[in-house]
Amino acid sequence: TDADTDATPQDTLAVDHSAVFADLDVTPDGSRLYVTRTFESDLIAVSTTDLSLITEIAVGGPAEAVRLSTDGTLALVAVNSSPGQVVVVDTDPSSSTYHTVLTAITLSENGALGLGVHPDGTQAFALSQRPEPGTASAIDLSSLTITQRITPTATGSGPILRDMVFSPDGSRGYI
Repeated sequence: TDADTDATPQDTLAVDHSAVFADLDVTPDGSRLYVTRTFESDLIAVSTTDLSLITEIAVGGPAEAVRLSTDGTLALVAVNSSPGQVVVVDTDPSSSTYHTVLTAITLSENGALGLGVHPDGTQAFALSQRPEPGTASAIDLSSLTITQRITPTATGSGPILRDMVFSPDGSRGYI
């Protein structure tokens, strides 16, 4: 604990991973960060102990968002391509395929920008931007297949779906 009353952090680490971080998520045990970088086509794993680079995983296109499954065994990466994709990476350290791409789920729409994972861990939602207003594609996390597509009502000029969160009990999702 820090007994100081000032707002200055006592343990600050500088990180240089050659790009601006676009999005990040942390494993449930807090040991690793998974990060997408602006204008890069990879997912990087970073140790939370010292912020050192663990590995870089190619995802085949501009990586936007990253969300981990609730158990931390999968990383879902939104790839802003045409058509959009969700690349699924194994993040289970006990797996023989640890830090490899398991599959790429192709969306029927363009430009995957955002992701949301339901709190019960059974499904994720990929958000695409085109055609307007975009689509939320439900992905079953046990089969890694799209089970439903939802087109939300949106207003304004050029609405773009970028992020999704759920209420803690999972009864509502917000885009």
